[in-house]
Amino acid sequence: RLLDKFSPLLASIILGFIWALWHGPMHFNGFYRYGIREFLLRFLINVPVSIFFTWIWIKTGGSLLMAVFLHTCINTDGLFIPVSSLSGLIFAIIVFIILVVIIITNRMWEQSPVSVKYFISKSNNSV
Repeated sequence: RLLDKFSPLLASIILGFIWALWHGPMHFNGFYRYGIREFLLRFLINVPVSIFFTWIWIKTGGSLLMAVFLHTCINTDGLFIPVSSLSGLIFAIIVFIILVVIIITNRMWEQSPVSVKYFISKSNNSV
């Protein structure tokens, strides 16, 4: 587990790269339309989104259900929100601002793995 060894921010960055690589084969076998260009863009998307996933996971006491729900929301947002270059840019700016606030207010860069374990165990015991 990455949070056992790294801060939540660093663990999220590592996870984001792994997550982007995981989707690599779908970019090269034609499942996604744009191949290498979209694959490189995926790194710019998955790394910040993984920070949000980590924050949600910690704040919910390690709830896998919430992580699955968030992933489902991300996968289906295009069905409900028209996707264009402008909407993508607006979404990216909003996500960036939210992530900066989350990272700063939660001090994700310096939180030790011990405090993450404590927080998760405390959350699980209080529920």
